[in-house]
Amino acid sequence: MTRPERRRRGRLSALVIALAGGAVAAAGCSPAGGGRAPAASRDSWQGTIEERNGVAHVRNPDTALWEDAAQPPLRFEPDGAFGGAASALSSIAGAVIDGAGNLHVYDAAAGQLVAFAPDGTVRHRAGAAGRGPGELQDVRGISTDGDATIWLANQGGRRLDAWGTDGTPGRSIDVNELGLTSVYMGGFVAPDRLALLTDAVHHMATNEYVVVDPAEPPSVTARFSIGAEPMVPIPPGMVLQLSHTFAPDRILVGTWEQYVLRAFDAGGTLRRRVTRPVLYLRRPGFALRDQQYVGVALGGLAAPIVLASGHWLVLATWPTNVASPNIFAETPASERPAIEWASSLDLFDAEGRFLYSLQYPGRQMPDIGRPWTVGPDGALYTVNTEPFPQVRRYRVVLQPPVAAGARR
Repeated sequence: MTRPERRRRGRLSALVIALAGGAVAAAGCSPAGGGRAPAASRDSWQGTIEERNGVAHVRNPDTALWEDAAQPPLRFEPDGAFGGAASALSSIAGAVIDGAGNLHVYDAAAGQLVAFAPDGTVRHRAGAAGRGPGELQDVRGISTDGDATIWLANQGGRRLDAWGTDGTPGRSIDVNELGLTSVYMGGFVAPDRLALLTDAVHHMATNEYVVVDPAEPPSVTARFSIGAEPMVPIPPGMVLQLSHTFAPDRILVGTWEQYVLRAFDAGGTLRRRVTRPVLYLRRPGFALRDQQYVGVALGGLAAPIVLASGHWLVLATWPTNVASPNIFAETPASERPAIEWASSLDLFDAEGRFLYSLQYPGRQMPDIGRPWTVGPDGALYTVNTEPFPQVRRYRVVLQPPVAAGARR
């Protein structure tokens, strides 16, 4: 298998990353806190796909194609875990899978890169907290070329460090040499390029991308911007990042407030836009306190994770008792009501048709944890914080209902 084919997706860990200055749950497609009750059984998809100026616009109905399935057509079968008392894993600030199926976790609390074998045993702990060669601190993301190199945006994103999958530190790139100040790690895009996000400040929710060829000498090969949809005004001095996943041929982007998923090519050109008519998502809230702006994250729509089958898996999280994000943020923390959360895992086919939704009322995160990435064997890896930091591996089982008339 060629190197680009083996390369896995990079992923940013949060919907709001920076403010600068196993079984599934009971299924159903009527979200807690919003949406409509399930409709009658359908034999064909009721949405539309229109090509306009090179962009496929996919408009989904408010009901899922498989929502009346007698049994959930989407299951997650536990297939391993990484972490726990024996591993002494303190935190999970990033996780990637190499081409051999080994898991590499950046433990921010320890300032180390921890590697696990596919069976969950610890292979090695590499690095130490600090700012010197081979030391890690204030890491802003981790990615892998899917072969033998792990890349980290180290030292507050001012240094790109390469590590071997055996735990050996490699070369470093000072981002100042690329004309940059600091960056966040995105992921790999073809051919053998690192996609990075800058921490540039805008008055709207817009992310700036820089694509870097890490060969000697390193060079910037592309720059472009991707904004939120709808655009969200940002108070002065703040940086708000969207959720992204990266594959060799595309960048997948989530958002807040409206249910909009987008797929861009590696050069930042929009190729597919997928929507659902829901009203329950909330954008972040902003408030001015003591002459400084602060933000409160209120969930959102994570970027799709592309499963081995080509289907998209999307995590949505929202508060059911917050009507106005800004009013909530402006309310003193001691006077705010506790947020009542709901979440879902939504399944789409490769074209963007909405197929099914697993609902988790009263939970900010699904039972399986936060979907993170897909390994070279097609397994889904999730990140969990409770009862302790842990990465779990699941086999994803899809069993489309035969009577639904759905595409496989």
